[in-house]
Amino acid sequence: MRDHVISVATAVEQQSAVTQEMSSNMQGAAHSVARISNNIGAISSAVGRVSQAVSTTKEAAVVLAR
Repeated sequence: MRDHVISVATAVEQQSAVTQEMSSNMQGAAHSVARISNNIGAISSAVGRVSQAVSTTKEAAVVLAR
């Protein structure tokens, strides 16, 4: 009986360690996803600014071509 209790306790301890590691990995993944999302937002903003600059340059080129 004692051996069974020890086996169960060991299995529970190992499962707890695996669960903690999984939780840590998920937190790391969530942090990485948040960083990626922020980077995509920054890229989108930069693309908007570049698009505006291209429009301004086109308008200047039309004025200069007259």
